Amino acid sequence: MEISSFCRLRDLKQLGVAHMVYPGAVHSRFEHSLGVYWLAGAAINMIKNLQVGMTALLTIIILTLYPVGDNYLSINMLSLQGAELGIDHFDIQTVKLAGLLHDVGRGPFSHVFEHDFLPRVPNGGQWKESHLIVQCNVIDFQAHFGRKLIDGTFCWSHEEMSLKMIEHIVDVHSIDIESESLNKVKEMVVASNENAPSKSSKEKLFLYDIVANGRNGIDVDKFDYMVRDSRACRLGYEFQFPRLLENMRVMDDEICYRAKECLTVHKLFSTRADLHRTVYTHAKVKAIELMIVDALIKANDELQIASSIHDPSTYWKMTR
Repeated sequence: MEISSFCRLRDLKQLGVAHMVYPGAVHSRFEHSLGVYWLAGAAINMIKNLQVGMTALLTIIILTLYPVGDNYLSINMLSLQGAELGIDHFDIQTVKLAGLLHDVGRGPFSHVFEHDFLPRVPNGGQWKESHLIVQCNVIDFQAHFGRKLIDGTFCWSHEEMSLKMIEHIVDVHSIDIESESLNKVKEMVVASNENAPSKSSKEKLFLYDIVANGRNGIDVDKFDYMVRDSRACRLGYEFQFPRLLENMRVMDDEICYRAKECLTVHKLFSTRADLHRTVYTHAKVKAIELMIVDALIKANDELQIASSIHDPSTYWKMTR
């Protein structure tokens, strides 16, 4: 965590310029990443310790009815916890790493940089089909700029930049990590992206629901930033994510929740909607963001800010 390309997140405010309206909103992407790292570990360990399948349940019943000894029973019950899921140390470390690194590709001013600034400058966010695409080979273009062609549009996202940053960190600092683990971490980081690549493994697909859930949006990333943002802005929203953590179970290779937690799930999304309305899209926050975008556009002609999004070795130096 002392690597400069990760420590830059200390200088990236989680809510961009929202602190100009909500003075307490000065928490950083670094804090958020640590929070998601911890919650990812808590979630997978909770599943491992509480998941009990039918085979394991029958075994426990038999051991209870016909005890061989208290110590034997306790040892066997512990060994059966999560046994049918096959969760091992490799899975736990992979999920936690994905939580730690999921935002390492974020740019300055967070969402403003990606959604408001880049689409308005050359070499920035999105291009419709143009003479530039016509004059070059599309595959070469994608390889050079790191974008995918989606309905004639080349798109850039912080998730895809996170993948490049992860590779950059591993290569530059010669980090010893298995290629299988590295690939799974990267897949988990972009799991909620609509353009995410197909998963390299068809086993334990529930692991991809923990950090960035592309299936239903219930993930530990939201657990952390919603509570953190609410507290920083003194809004007093009461979303109880521990209830969801305690009731996570795996069915048909997907993370599911008990029906009685439907109100907690509803509270998750209603709180998110309230945060968008009262904080993220606050009129004064948006006004300040527009002024910052104007300043960035003017500065881009001289500083070539947008060109940095193609090269992790220069991109990580952009902080705010």
